[in-house]
Amino acid sequence: MTFTQNRLIQPFIELNFGSCEIPEQLCPSYMKIYDDINFSTSQENHTYIKIIPSSYTVFIILYNKKGNYNLSIIDRCRNITEIPADTVEDISGCFISVMDDNAFYIPSYNDSQPDDFVQKLLTTGNYDKRVEHFNSFLRNSFQITHCPVEIENMRSMIIHSKGDISVSLLAEQTGFSCRHINRIFTSYYGFGPKDYCRYVRFQYALDEIFKNPFRQNSEFIQNSSYSDQAHFQREFKQFTGITPKQFINSFTA
Repeated sequence: MTFTQNRLIQPFIELNFGSCEIPEQLCPSYMKIYDDINFSTSQENHTYIKIIPSSYTVFIILYNKKGNYNLSIIDRCRNITEIPADTVEDISGCFISVMDDNAFYIPSYNDSQPDDFVQKLLTTGNYDKRVEHFNSFLRNSFQITHCPVEIENMRSMIIHSKGDISVSLLAEQTGFSCRHINRIFTSYYGFGPKDYCRYVRFQYALDEIFKNPFRQNSEFIQNSSYSDQAHFQREFKQFTGITPKQFINSFTA
């Protein structure tokens, strides 16, 4: 299998290879893993894996049969991030994990752990076992700090509203002050609740685009908190650097 150029990875896209959701308690409440042992690129098909802005943490491991690999960790990306797929020569496999960032991850692995992990990916043909190896790698390599219940509740409220909720309404429904909400949100997520709402709103708009990209902009933002098309286009370009039309053309052309 060969990826098309500028392959997009983000939570609402089902990639063209095996995937599974991992309801593990040790990990975030949402984690989806994509894995392909026949991933390949060629000089004729120079490929970039693109990560769309979101508050998700994404692990990408490209590896070959010689044991060479490239491990990339994208944490809360605010703009499109490009990973050249030819950073490893003669790629034979690709392992990707997309995780809901209700916990934050502090890299603490030593140089030998990724090598050991990649070797297990290379020698294990069973998909479930490969996922187990990743969970073990995550558990042993990263410090996981779960968010307090009050932050998780506010996060659920934001997602349920599709990002259409104000900090003042969060304060009214939780009993916390706006200042306190902003402080604890920033402490655990690295950005405030207002920015988190923007991410969620943007992700739902993307979901609408990928469901059927051949529509007018006005249809992508129905039932969303974008005030109008101009608001949608302005925020879309802030995240991606391009207009919605240019974005759609990049994967439908």
